[in-house]
Amino acid sequence: MGNNPSIAERNYGRKPGKSPPATPTKGVPYVKNLDAKQLSKLYPFLEKQAARLGKRVDALNSKAGAWEEEYNSITDGNGSKAILSNDPANGDLNRYRNIVAYDKTRVVVEKSAFNNNNEYLNASWIPGYKQKHGYIASQGPIPESMPSFWHMVWREGCKVIVMLTNEIEGNKLKCHRYWPSREDPEVTYGAVKVTMQNETVTSTFIHRVFLLECEGGSDTIDHYQYTVWPDHGVPNTTGEILSFREVIRKKHPHATAPMLVHCSAGVGRTGTFIVIDTIMNRAERLESDLDIRKLVKHIRCSRNCLVQTLIQYQFCFRAILEAVDKALLKAVRSVGSKKDEISGLQFDIGELEGDIGNALDNYAGDGLQDELFAIGDTVNTDSFIFDDFQAGVYDRYVNRPGDIYVGDRCYLAANLTGRPRRWQGGRTAVCVRHIS
Repeated sequence: MGNNPSIAERNYGRKPGKSPPATPTKGVPYVKNLDAKQLSKLYPFLEKQAARLGKRVDALNSKAGAWEEEYNSITDGNGSKAILSNDPANGDLNRYRNIVAYDKTRVVVEKSAFNNNNEYLNASWIPGYKQKHGYIASQGPIPESMPSFWHMVWREGCKVIVMLTNEIEGNKLKCHRYWPSREDPEVTYGAVKVTMQNETVTSTFIHRVFLLECEGGSDTIDHYQYTVWPDHGVPNTTGEILSFREVIRKKHPHATAPMLVHCSAGVGRTGTFIVIDTIMNRAERLESDLDIRKLVKHIRCSRNCLVQTLIQYQFCFRAILEAVDKALLKAVRSVGSKKDEISGLQFDIGELEGDIGNALDNYAGDGLQDELFAIGDTVNTDSFIFDDFQAGVYDRYVNRPGDIYVGDRCYLAANLTGRPRRWQGGRTAVCVRHIS
């Protein structure tokens, strides 16, 4: 735990007929698996990060136009050379003419008869957590680029593709189908034969497993398509995208082969996901640098327009805030189960309870508690509607099943950030931070 040294970058590109190397590195375990000593390090980290992120959001919310001013000030990468992207000969290989792959960071594909001996593809290397080549950000493949796209997947040793768009949205074609279907499960794209082995449909994403065969070798890859990102907006809840990321990272932990991420243009939703994933990779290893603005500036040097809109930029803050708040609640639960172990460490359990209580109390709303909470047996919240608030907790001396106890302090379980909804039931939590 704590700051890790840089992970030695490995070349995951494959030689003909060979599988790429893969030595995943493990991050910080889930909170429920932490021992008392690890837990003691987690508290101050979460406390500090929650306060820092909250202060940053509050500052941007407090001044009219501050969000816009900060977002529009990010001009890094503008003017970088993109000679091949702007070459008229490659015009048919670009889905959008204003979205380019910078010469210095573009993924160079192998020339072959299947791509007219052209090494160009609208795809860029993006740095990840302690990785120079953590991601490949790509436009949604078009028919002319599919042979090069799949050969890139094969030669760069990609094990997972994250697709953040539907094929058609708002009656507009956003991405051509570049994979086999259940009805036609085996398709050859240039030099790569792709066979669908499995497809699982959930309420928010589709998981497909493909077998790739090329150059005398074979390999399987996972394809995750997120299906509920609204056109010209952001997901309805940050919890949905965080859960989606968690599913992917459980099977493909950090520091495996580069992750290929694309939407339609390969910049807006793609950049948003990359920012959230990178910051989460840092946070899960207790890295102190969770600076979203600095990260967006950094990755913009690799591909233009990453995190393409202000609402996507704000969504990155919302997602990381929710993740930290949720982790803080999990940590509270863990303290209650490890009191005896923690009390033997260098600090006193009572002091720890006070620190956690003070931190969590800071998230309690000032204007809602009188209306929503009363000391008693039940609290009826059926008539209250909450709109896009960050999750919080409220410290009450009540006694209801399912509440979280640390010593004599009680924390009500919080419902997390979501779409406007009516909260049912008799137990809830004050939601406390709104990103306007």
